[in-house]
This record gives sequence, C-alpha cells and structure tokens, in this order.
Amino acid sequence: MTARDVLNSALLVVATTLTVPGATASVSQDSSTAARSIRNQFVIALPEGWSVYEQNEALSGTPSTVGMVIFSAQRLTREGTATADGELLSKVDSGELASFFVDRVPADKGMSCDKLSRSAIYSIGTKLNQDPAVRTFGRRFLEYRPPAHKDIELGGCRGVRFVIEAHKHDPAKHSIVDVRAVSDGKVLYLFSLRNKGTYYAQNVEIFETAMASVRFTLAK
Repeated sequence: MTARDVLNSALLVVATTLTVPGATASVSQDSSTAARSIRNQFVIALPEGWSVYEQNEALSGTPSTVGMVIFSAQRLTREGTATADGELLSKVDSGELASFFVDRVPADKGMSCDKLSRSAIYSIGTKLNQDPAVRTFGRRFLEYRPPAHKDIELGGCRGVRFVIEAHKHDPAKHSIVDVRAVSDGKVLYLFSLRNKGTYYAQNVEIFETAMASVRFTLAK
C-alpha cells in the first residue's frame, strides 16, 4: 500500500493517540522533545506537541504490530469529531503540515537486523517506484529496476535509504519520497517522508532528527 492509499483511506479512520510510557534512557531528550514507545517495537523522540496515530487500531479498535503509523505536528481530527479531517490529510500528503510515517509489514526472507538481502532491497525498491507521487511516464519503463539506495544504520540495525525525486523542473508536480527501510527480524519498517518539493527542505531536518533517535527493542 502506498502512502497516498493510506492517506486517502485515512479519511475514514478514527485517529487515536498511542499510550506514552515513561521516558526511555536510550533516547536523549530535552524540553522540546518527548520519547514515544510504539507497541514495544521501537522508541522514537518527537518534537513536543506532535501526535501519533495508528491506522490499524483506529480501524479495528485493536492494537496491532503491523500497519501504518502517522506522526504529525498537528492532530488529524478536529475537536468534537472522531474521523480524520480531509483538509488536514491533504496537508499531510503534500508536506504543508509537517509529518512523516512508518509502514510496518511482517518481515520476509532476507530481512534481519544485521542486513537486508539484495532480493529484499530489490523488492522494496521496485514497489517504491510505483508510488503515484513519483511514477512518471518515463519511470513506468523502469519499474522493475529499483532506484539507487544507500546503506544506513538505523536504531541499531542495518538497512537502506531510497530517495526518489520526480518532476524536478515542474514546481507544481515536484515530489520527493525519502524512505528508510530496516527490519528488526520480525517486522520490516519503512520510515518515510513524502512531500512536494516545496516542503521537503523544511521537513527533512525534523525527519532526520527523529530517525537518529529510533531504537529498536526487539531486534534479532
């Protein structure tokens, strides 16, 4: 499922704030950040006042270790309403409202904390090529050739980063998808910043800072 699919379907989602446990020693904090634990899978430090919304729990009412979690600078529901607001979701989708998300899917063969296999990286990359935000006419012919990636360390595990850019010379369509893919051996995490080019530069620093704070708790 692409980020756009998630955001569109989220129009029908009841957004719920995840429980925030006590501070975690492994994540440095100051007066402008707060540590959040996501289903005992990982801890992440977010700017003060940010909200955390879990799609699967919102849809089913049952906590889940898979599915999409959206981190945003503003709650995605209006006061007195239970469903996500369409205007706010549109701002999330473009990047006008500072936000990023993580998609959690069951880990497949070749996905461990130590590394992602070449076949796993290929599979992830080719799927990212199909994101509507960057799926240009020319890219359709390259869908099965994954975009370039960079090896990274995230939360104590080894993974890869993809940055896909489309329509560089058309400000109205310019889009950037920045994805950090990593697995704890049980779940594949796709931490993603998906913005219009206009907003990417102002949001990427927050995204980078949050990624530097991630610590996986179930890595194997």
